[in-house]
Amino acid sequence: MSTNESTQADDEQIRETYEEYVIRGESVAMIADPERTHAWIQSDVTVEIEQ
Repeated sequence: MSTNESTQADDEQIRETYEEYVIRGESVAMIADPERTHAWIQSDVTVEIEQ
């Protein structure tokens, strides 16, 4: 494997964080990339997930 392929594989790793807050009685969820502070999604619509 070349160095370029290794870097590409590292970039493809899942590294997002999920946080959920209660603000004024409502749940707010945020999905973010901890390495890119301007990459995030925030929503006040949350759904419980069963695994």
